Amino acid sequence: MRGVKPSLRLRELIRISQIRSWARIRKLIWAIPLCVSVCIAQTYNTPSNVSPIAYPATIPCPSSSDRGCPIGALTGSGWTYTEPGFPDTPLLRVTDVDTPTTRPNPQWTVNCGGSAETSPMSLNDDRFYVCSNGGQIGIFSLSWPNITHLYGTTCILAGNPANCAPNLWFSRKVNDIAYGDSLGSGRSGSVHLVIYKYNFASTSGYTKTMVKDLSGCLELLGTLISNAYVDDATVSNDDQTFAVLGSTTADQDSPGAVYVVVWNRTKGCRVWNTSSGTISGDYGPIGHISGTSDTFTLHNVRLGAGGDWVKVTWANCLSGGCSSSYVENYLWQVGTRNVTVNSQAPDGCGHTAIGRERMANQCFLGYQQAFWQRANASPSSGTLLPAAHPGSNDLDGFDQHMTWPQGEPAAAYSTTVPTYTNGFNGPPDTNAWDGEGLALSTNGSGIVYRLFHTFNSYLCRSCFYTYNVLGAPSSDGAYYLFTTDWDGMLGNANGITTACNPTSNCRGDVFLAKLPIATR
Repeated sequence: MRGVKPSLRLRELIRISQIRSWARIRKLIWAIPLCVSVCIAQTYNTPSNVSPIAYPATIPCPSSSDRGCPIGALTGSGWTYTEPGFPDTPLLRVTDVDTPTTRPNPQWTVNCGGSAETSPMSLNDDRFYVCSNGGQIGIFSLSWPNITHLYGTTCILAGNPANCAPNLWFSRKVNDIAYGDSLGSGRSGSVHLVIYKYNFASTSGYTKTMVKDLSGCLELLGTLISNAYVDDATVSNDDQTFAVLGSTTADQDSPGAVYVVVWNRTKGCRVWNTSSGTISGDYGPIGHISGTSDTFTLHNVRLGAGGDWVKVTWANCLSGGCSSSYVENYLWQVGTRNVTVNSQAPDGCGHTAIGRERMANQCFLGYQQAFWQRANASPSSGTLLPAAHPGSNDLDGFDQHMTWPQGEPAAAYSTTVPTYTNGFNGPPDTNAWDGEGLALSTNGSGIVYRLFHTFNSYLCRSCFYTYNVLGAPSSDGAYYLFTTDWDGMLGNANGITTACNPTSNCRGDVFLAKLPIATR
């Protein structure tokens, strides 16, 4: 505690209470977690520290009572663990094979669609959702470390408008409110793209109300065929602007996935047809986009926190230089026809996350791992986020999905994959930033906060959610939900057998990390 002064609040408490015993004062000081934000930064979160943080000698079985330990703990929801290498980040197991669904052998992840750019927790962190591999959403209440699964089998998906949305987006303005989009039935059997609002404040049941039928935004969206596709709705921080991917065919990346739909509560709709390169809508200039002549189908659409920019990831190039110029993303300034291009070269590669006026990305530079931030208006050049980053001797096989929940000036986040250089045999190799949860400071300090190990084996290439360690934080940076197979110790994907093969059939579950104050 040397060099750490008592807070003003504590000094006022001392003065008012007229505490004269310094032994008593010292006891009060140590009872208050003053060291959390200071000492963490002084240990492994300094701008220049890229040293390995070792896994525990023995990875614990993630259950307090499952007889399958240590081979495979099919049950264990509510189990907590604090790793010695990350003493300020306790972990909590959220799901197990008994988490209710109507589908057999459920495995669980953070987002049904495989994106980290989502909002999985309520404003006050008392509700969060997870998604099963059978396409069902489970809602939990949280009062750390206690969690309760609410409403039984909450939502059956597959585009059924009577139940729920493909994914949820918790409001960053009103507590326990979430939004989702779905395909709702219209007149004469047509299918409409609809935005819904969900209220999860009650523990006994939730309510669902329609916010907007988007068929008026684009005539074609009022007569979608029954097997059409809709991607996640993403929402601005003020709950005023919504963005979705609309498709007349059954999947993202498919020929009909060409509509970037943005709706503002007061201004109305804006639609970018990426196959024709034209913009229509209720406000702002319409006509052909400026900045590029490329046309393409869509893979992903994400709205920035301010509602002014949309990040668009292309799937198949229809015309122009999408492929030949190594385009990573397109950035559309919604109130205009301006579209800028985020190129992979020289440092724009890897997964990306949009903030407000900027975006962040992860990129290899000659086997050196680095994070970058770049302006949406000019994404061709970027600024290195950390002051130092692991080099080729520290890194092998690094990748992750990124997210920037609040935009500037809050941190961007990432969960990373671990590394095995000699095949699977116990814990993976320990490399800096490898198999970790990270918070990337965007305020110029150069700090990459290292938060926890993911304990993921990264061996089952067909297991998308665990293979990519899909995760996302709460909007205030207090918690982080992530998907892991816990080093192959969660039992078999069949939901019955405890033993499994990490390369093919180990199940995955969702864990929750309580993050240190320093990262918020």
